[in-house]
Amino acid sequence: MRYVLTEEKYDMAKERHHATLFATGNGYMGVRGSFEEYSTLGVQGLYVRGILDEITEICTPVPDDYYMKKYYFNEERLKDFEKTECGVNLADILTVRIVIGGELFQMHEGTVLSYRRELDFRTGTLVRRVRWKNASGDITDLRFERFASYADEHFYCQKVTVTPVNHGKHIEISSGIDLRTKTNGQRVTKILSQSVRGQSIRAEIESGNRYAFACAFAVENTLTGNYPVTTIANHVEDTIMAPFRNPLRKIQRQRKVRAGKNHLHRHFARYLSAARRVDRAAPAGNAGNV
Repeated sequence: MRYVLTEEKYDMAKERHHATLFATGNGYMGVRGSFEEYSTLGVQGLYVRGILDEITEICTPVPDDYYMKKYYFNEERLKDFEKTECGVNLADILTVRIVIGGELFQMHEGTVLSYRRELDFRTGTLVRRVRWKNASGDITDLRFERFASYADEHFYCQKVTVTPVNHGKHIEISSGIDLRTKTNGQRVTKILSQSVRGQSIRAEIESGNRYAFACAFAVENTLTGNYPVTTIANHVEDTIMAPFRNPLRKIQRQRKVRAGKNHLHRHFARYLSAARRVDRAAPAGNAGNV
């Protein structure tokens, strides 16, 4: 017997709610069910067990009766923000951009001809199938598969398949890590390093100001298909910690390919192979390993 959670219609209004329902994980890391090609703030999310830091608590309760308002709520004190500890949204490791005939694939653009998303509770695999038509009438089938490994809790695997249906247009695939995620509406992580080397994308961040857990990312890409690869261009954006000069904080590798059925395999490897904890409130000599 299969136990499968199924979604058969894309509804933008329910995107946040469904991202929770279609989350994948292995007890060590958890990835929200956001879309690979479109990273919406408040929807995308990667969390790892034990990685937390201090954030500003934004408390907006509303008293709904006279007793609560008079005796329970102190609304003057609620106006002062307080600090709290929270699990940190570390990065979006799913980032894949697909451009078909010069048009970026997004669920809320063009026309979705068919859609189905399934989370198999037996295998822990999330699969999404989309048939999409862009403004030029080009129809393309897209299939997204992903799961968190139980054999190695540091691994997350992802596969993207793109198949043109009625066209031979140029297809461009970009694979990367989006480091612009927020926790409770706040950007608390700090980028330490980022690079692209051959088939690998790598980044290192700190979880925040108080505990500063150091987290290492590595994404390995494999591209296969029945077409020739025309161009491979690697680049890194925002290598300098200057968010106001360049707001894009992501690592991206761009690949240009010709039309044809193609697969992009991404392995999210060794997420916290070597983590360290530093409590900034304590002397530097008290920093230790976890």
